[in-house]
Amino acid sequence: MPAKTKITAAAVATKPVVASPSSQQIGVAASNIDQAQVLKAFGALAAHIARRNGGSSSDLPLDGPQGDVRDASNAVYLQMTLNTLHPTSHVKPVRINLPHGLHTPGSTSVCLLVKDPQREYKDVLVQHNIRCIDRVVGVTKLKGKFKPFDARRALVQEHDIFLADARIVPTLPNLCGKVFFDAKKNPITVNIQKNGEALKAELESAIKATTYTQNKGSCTSIKLGFLASHTPEQLTDNLMAALPAVLSRVKGGWENVHNLDVKTGNSAALPIWNAKLGLRTNVSPSKPLAAQSTPDKKQKKTEDKLETPNKQVSPRKTRAAAAKAVEAADKPQPKSTSKKSTSSTTRAARKTK
Repeated sequence: MPAKTKITAAAVATKPVVASPSSQQIGVAASNIDQAQVLKAFGALAAHIARRNGGSSSDLPLDGPQGDVRDASNAVYLQMTLNTLHPTSHVKPVRINLPHGLHTPGSTSVCLLVKDPQREYKDVLVQHNIRCIDRVVGVTKLKGKFKPFDARRALVQEHDIFLADARIVPTLPNLCGKVFFDAKKNPITVNIQKNGEALKAELESAIKATTYTQNKGSCTSIKLGFLASHTPEQLTDNLMAALPAVLSRVKGGWENVHNLDVKTGNSAALPIWNAKLGLRTNVSPSKPLAAQSTPDKKQKKTEDKLETPNKQVSPRKTRAAAAKAVEAADKPQPKSTSKKSTSSTTRAARKTK
């Protein structure tokens, strides 16, 4: 039984943690989404928040009460509704790289969860002059010091982002508890076995990226940025980069999407794309923006039978058949003699003899 557990843990750790869409999926997203409509939606959200706060969204301080990353009205989300629910849910988030980083390394509080001994990883961070990590917590500390509920809740409230070593990801649900997942701060998987600049780039890339967590419901939200630190054009670029990456992890892809909306944490959702009833969504980047209807297979077969004309015979075959018919008509047909007449002639010949 322990051997089986080790195999499962290794398999989970080796799964790709970064969503990488194909070129076809990127083309499909670009052909189905109207970027001008998306830009208008983000501009409307920024204007609404600016009017409500009594000032321009670009003048909001990043560390103030109206521009903090924990401010619900500051964060912008892509809300995706599916047609078919997924049978399983995952607590391990998938990292999605954005052209305009979600957070700036060093401006947010980051906690790194590592294997024991934690002192070894602290020394590595100091050695490579990595300053984007504020705290390092080992597995022993999670089992001991942060085992009480109040201690875990204080840890979650103290930091904005949690990173986790890929080797301890299978044990995180039991170590972290529901406090992390209720606060939507699922630890992001990173590979800390790298050295030097590669390790620094890995950690900074995880801080800048957004995440997608699969659930059993029909609605999923992906954070795209903040109105205080991103312009509507930058939010549009992030959406066009995140959407194909998310759909690469959704079962059914574009055909399973019902509608797409953008919203802040406490605003109404603005639609940017809706699936048309009775019509199938384009899954090829070469097709036009509007969805086209595709009949069922049975209906298509019956229509083909009704619409397909009779097959025309080749003129050569027609001429050959006509020539054969003429030759058969010209040949004299042999006279048919009945059996009765032949038998009577033979009897008469015998009598004469």
